[in-house]
Amino acid sequence: MREPDEPNGQVADSRGSREADTPSGVSVQASTPFPADPDAISPADLRRSYRRLAKLYELAGQLFSAEALPRLFERIVGAAVELLGAERALLATCEGGKLVPQWAHQVPITPGGEMPLSTTMTGRVLDKGESILTFDAAEEPKFSGSASVVAHGIRSVMCCPLGNPAEPIGLLYADNNVRVRAFDHEDLKFLQALAHYACIAIGNLTRLHSERAVAKARTETLERAYGATHHLVGRSAALRAAFELARRVAAARAPVVILGETGVGKEVVARAIHQESDRRDGPFVPVNMGTLSRETAESQLFGHVKGSFTDAIHDHHGFFEQANGGVLFLDEITTASPEIQVMLLRAIQEQRVRPMGAKREVPVDVRVITATNVNLDREVKEGRFRDDLFYRINVARIEVPPLRERRDDIEPLAHHFLARLAPGKSFEAAALRAMCAYSWPGNVRELMNAIEYATIVVPGDMVRLADLPRTLAREGSDSVPTPSEAPESLKVLIKRTEREHIRRALEFTGGHRDNAIKLLDMSRAKFYEKLREYDLGDYPPKG
Repeated sequence: MREPDEPNGQVADSRGSREADTPSGVSVQASTPFPADPDAISPADLRRSYRRLAKLYELAGQLFSAEALPRLFERIVGAAVELLGAERALLATCEGGKLVPQWAHQVPITPGGEMPLSTTMTGRVLDKGESILTFDAAEEPKFSGSASVVAHGIRSVMCCPLGNPAEPIGLLYADNNVRVRAFDHEDLKFLQALAHYACIAIGNLTRLHSERAVAKARTETLERAYGATHHLVGRSAALRAAFELARRVAAARAPVVILGETGVGKEVVARAIHQESDRRDGPFVPVNMGTLSRETAESQLFGHVKGSFTDAIHDHHGFFEQANGGVLFLDEITTASPEIQVMLLRAIQEQRVRPMGAKREVPVDVRVITATNVNLDREVKEGRFRDDLFYRINVARIEVPPLRERRDDIEPLAHHFLARLAPGKSFEAAALRAMCAYSWPGNVRELMNAIEYATIVVPGDMVRLADLPRTLAREGSDSVPTPSEAPESLKVLIKRTEREHIRRALEFTGGHRDNAIKLLDMSRAKFYEKLREYDLGDYPPKG
């Protein structure tokens, strides 16, 4: 409630109680949030306080969820106008010793950033950390001579610092040029609370933007370095995480296992680790374990001496000896037979191999990097892969997600392959949209093959949608909405994605329901409910 004998102008120090800057010397305790006697609050003031408290609660969520500073400033100023009955409002911050307007409502700002505010008033707020409440600025000696007060007929004014009063980051201002006594002490308290929230939100968002800028710069540096040297191209968060982990494990000597579907680029990651390590001058020997027969695997891996078997007409150094001083990359490690798994365990653990027919072991210095496109943990659990070998190779683990789960990488990869395979050529927009919409079951390898195919059949300098492989062009173009099409609802998109994920799990497990349930981490009841809902009860089809 406003008392009739209140003075025209008062100054509240946000650091505590301060004597009013008027002849009457009235003291204002602006930091006291509530009256001493709650029963003394009138119903009208109670309703007003409740409305403001509800708005402040709602506003807090909006402020701390804002992604851009301009939107944050707009919400703060908008709340001051809506809840305080201000004719004009403004938020300004201190930058380089100047007061810079960030958002204004009905306050004219010149192109040079000049504001029609009393410099006496803003100086006291910023220099002394004072929160100002003036009931009639035209009658207040301190402000009545201000050109802006006179020019705009300003009557009621409030202004408070943002942040620590001893070192504010700016100010929040509101005025009314129609009514005297348009604001009271409770209004000032609300403005101070609003400024407090605003300061925290501004600080959080500024730090977030700064951290993002640093992370982006670091990511771009990594992308340039890895992209140029190792062909690790992409901008997705998942690939950036793989980049960073590869960089860290490269400095160690421990074994590494790389997991990912066929074609995601596991060997590229392995080569990147080798090139970033102190073994970069040594050999990198890639071996696809799936291509080694049971009869020749031992000889190819560990070597043999002349005469050790019928066709052994000379000594042969196996892959371990060939990789001495460098890296041996064993792809599809889970295809190794149980007998070879035992030999691998000993060779990795002891750093010694015994060629077939040899009487003595040969010492080697080899870092082993392995890879697989199957669930290695499940292979161990179900007894198809030795647990002791698993623990030996699974020291550092890098997972490379499939391309469909990192769609942000499709476009940069496409440009990278095109530049490498056909310098000077470019993509039609429709072709790029189709590639970004395609599911890429063959991952990066399929993308590279598709672009290589396009560069062979394309007569001109532009790769068009029709130049892409037929399956890709059909599926990709079907997935790209035309401008006249309305986008599907979020509910439909979620259901479509969920159905496809369950279908893939069934396909991956060969229709084994229990394994699919474990893979999807679903309850049995929910899994069978989804099978009925998506008509997947007979999937995958037999035969």
